[in-house]
Amino acid sequence: MYKFRLWCFPTVKIGCIIPAHLKSVRFPKKILFKIKGLEMIEHVRRRALLSYHLQNKVYVASGDSQILSIIKKNNGKTIKTFKNHLNGMSRVAEAIKKTDFTHVIILQGDEPLIYPEYINKFIQQIKKDRKNNIDSWNLISPINNFKDLKKKSFVKTKLSKYNHVKSLDRVYNEKNKNKVYKILGLIALKRKALFKLIRLKPTINEKKKYIEQLRIIENNMTLKGVKVQLALPSINEKKDLKKVLEVLCINKVQKRIFNKIF
Repeated sequence: MYKFRLWCFPTVKIGCIIPAHLKSVRFPKKILFKIKGLEMIEHVRRRALLSYHLQNKVYVASGDSQILSIIKKNNGKTIKTFKNHLNGMSRVAEAIKKTDFTHVIILQGDEPLIYPEYINKFIQQIKKDRKNNIDSWNLISPINNFKDLKKKSFVKTKLSKYNHVKSLDRVYNEKNKNKVYKILGLIALKRKALFKLIRLKPTINEKKKYIEQLRIIENNMTLKGVKVQLALPSINEKKDLKKVLEVLCINKVQKRIFNKIF
């Protein structure tokens, strides 16, 4: 009689947590700024809910009562955390303890143009990798022009042939821009990897370059890049609002999404 071994892949429970605070240096209280009548963070939360993978699994984690009150008023799910945290990852690490998620997507509250389709693709990749030894994932997009390689305002990466992030920096002296990608504001981690990460001390390069993900790759943890074609504008300063409003008013896909959430 032949004996067959039944291979079982680990159960994957993916949820989304949006870490939120009001102490943005360049644009104070920016996530509560209203864009076309809706708070910035509500744009983000409602777009995440349009992902068919995340129905009823999107939370806003914050220690600010003003943020929590607005989310609750809009029938959103919240997790109260300590007010002061070192960064978004540490806030999410506190919040995830109140869930049963095996994997968590960390979505920044200043990404009001995020495509639900990008979130779907991101989650599909995480599920495909469930049998692989991947600790974390980051959404990435191509670099538009050579000038962007020198811009310090956003983080860039180079990938291995398996799409693993092998380096992170703000400036690359690279002749071929197609070898460099832009890091976008959507990252995911396994629950265990997140807890391990926050126990580790920030690396010298992480503190020097202000790139949180450096702690992942410099501690021999895996970070996989998930490619999308288009980088969408996020809001770091007030001047970024003009571009976001322009896209919302002109882009047909963005207009259609806005009509669904408002």
